[in-house]
Amino acid sequence: MGGFFVHSPHVRATPGLRSLLLTPGPAFGTGMHPTTRMVLESLEDHLRRRRRSRILDIGTGSGILAVAAALLGAGRVVALDVDPLAIRSATETATANQAAGRITFCEGNYRDPALAARLHALVPTGFDVILANLSADALRDVWSFAEPCLRPGGRLLVSGFLQGASERVLGSFPQRQVRIAEIRLELPEAPDADTWVAASLESRGVGPDRGVAASAH
Repeated sequence: MGGFFVHSPHVRATPGLRSLLLTPGPAFGTGMHPTTRMVLESLEDHLRRRRRSRILDIGTGSGILAVAAALLGAGRVVALDVDPLAIRSATETATANQAAGRITFCEGNYRDPALAARLHALVPTGFDVILANLSADALRDVWSFAEPCLRPGGRLLVSGFLQGASERVLGSFPQRQVRIAEIRLELPEAPDADTWVAASLESRGVGPDRGVAASAH
């Protein structure tokens, strides 16, 4: 997975790759899913250029992306999930990889307006990168939460949807506020299967288009 070898404690790491220990548990995120791999590849590309970036992982699950960010040299990592079992699993993953002290774990629903205020207190100037490896339906309203948390020019890395849903998912992000900087595709092994998609969206640093809202009334 990218430059990482994801393995259980009973498997020896492959020489030349970064070791990332992951104990199987109930939370999503084994490192084997195409969407996880693509988001991590985009994150690695970013952190090669800006090692001290501030990262927010929405729906952290097992914590694999948050831990990878910390191991790659991110300056600040915040991992968010609505499921307390996922937070526990992610904390265990961080501890196993000696990264617990570099990650702040937050339990909460990104649809809760109070959560954005909590995150602003943690990182007042905004995150450089927000990770959102979620379902297609969840991604359609994630921008209203991510926008005030993301610094101008920051990146939102999204995945968790198939190519057939790309227009519906990516079309939900306002073009005035974000631009599509990169698209990644994971071709299926079966010829009749759909293709997984990941996208890197760059914030244009402008506020909501009040004119569109006003004309709707």
